[in-house]
Amino acid sequence: MTDLTTKRLDSVPDIFGIETLQVILARPYRTCANLCRTTGFPARKIGREWRISRVGLQRWIEREFRCE
Repeated sequence: MTDLTTKRLDSVPDIFGIETLQVILARPYRTCANLCRTTGFPARKIGREWRISRVGLQRWIEREFRCE
């Protein structure tokens, strides 16, 4: 797991795993794993591990939580 002292997205690597997503979203592993399986979420499974794109996550958050 990446040692993060902040939950800011600009402080995480460009590509990261579920453990880092847990810190960013403050959610349990199972919730983050289920989110990775969701259509439209910026994650890809490589072997047995999920990889999430930081830029993709930023865009996903903006799209999902856009107030209109």
